[in-house]
Amino acid sequence: MLEITVAATVQTYIAGQPVSKFKENDQQYDIWLRAEAGKRRSPRDVYDLTVRSRSGQLVRLGNLVQLREDLGPAQIDRVARQRSIGIVGDLLPTLPLATAVEHVKREAATLDMPALYNLEFTGRAKSLAESNANFGLAFLLSIIFMYMVLAAQFESFLHPVSIMLALPLTVPFALMSLIALGEALNVYSVLGLFMLFGVVKKNGILQVDYTNTLRRRGVPRTTAYSSPSRSTAIKAACGISTAPTIFMRRLPRFCFSSSFFLREISPP
Repeated sequence: MLEITVAATVQTYIAGQPVSKFKENDQQYDIWLRAEAGKRRSPRDVYDLTVRSRSGQLVRLGNLVQLREDLGPAQIDRVARQRSIGIVGDLLPTLPLATAVEHVKREAATLDMPALYNLEFTGRAKSLAESNANFGLAFLLSIIFMYMVLAAQFESFLHPVSIMLALPLTVPFALMSLIALGEALNVYSVLGLFMLFGVVKKNGILQVDYTNTLRRRGVPRTTAYSSPSRSTAIKAACGISTAPTIFMRRLPRFCFSSSFFLREISPP
């Protein structure tokens, strides 16, 4: 308790602390208790302070402590209840955050830090790590939900597996596309990857469904799987065609509706 009393006395003497409040009209001010400027000019002035001992008597600090100059941090920061030193840096416009994080990890590994020292990211780097973990969890949950929906749709535990076997093939090609275009893996590319999963899954659903339809008509398995009419039926069901075909197919409808609209609003 004596160490706490000495520390509190020195803190009040040097730094001060609010002890009351003063209110004037609508303004309220703190009243600070602190030693006068003339009595705290040098470290030796601390010796003249007094603290109360266990017996209730006042004891001069000069009889209890000794002053020594030493180096120490002006502020102690903590992360997860551990002392920390923050290093802040700005990214170049052309440098992705993930690349910067990997570079910092490589540089930190060359420092040969003691066992009690570790590297922990905060801010945007921490958010990036959390988003990557959440992406993995969302990917796993999406696979489970897709399997449940497909199993209920086809009333089979085997057909969803055959449909979803094409999903893992989309990941390397999506990453190759990002590398070829020089783009980083961010939130928007992850959303695009999930959209690609949906497109591939939809194509697999149509293929399996029409193959089952041909099998119910008595077509052999190999013939039903390699039937040319299967691709035609899938394209008709999806509305898949080339861009010029879509444009030429919708052009007359657009022109007709536009001319009709102009005739209606034009003055007589």
